[in-house]
Amino acid sequence: MQVTSHKNPQKVELRQEQGKVREYFLRDNITEEQVENEQGDLVTQYKYDEVKVKLVNRANIEDYINNNFYLLFEQGQLEEQTPSNPSQDERILELEDTILNLLGV
Repeated sequence: MQVTSHKNPQKVELRQEQGKVREYFLRDNITEEQVENEQGDLVTQYKYDEVKVKLVNRANIEDYINNNFYLLFEQGQLEEQTPSNPSQDERILELEDTILNLLGV
């Protein structure tokens, strides 16, 4: 999914941990541009592709993600295309993330 944010994104970000399962945001094609805000000031804006992946925690998980980044990113894209019935917790997380993006946090 294409995302626009005023916050400089991390390429890999741990979003949530539930027991042994971790949810990560993976971001690629990060670009930075200057845009004019409502007050007419120039601000930095970032655009990037973002997917979510869930992985079972293991030793050296960060190395695993970095070594398999594009494979995991593709897996996340395929999961996005598959319709699902999100749980209440997943819907709340999505809402929280949307609010944070709107606030520029």
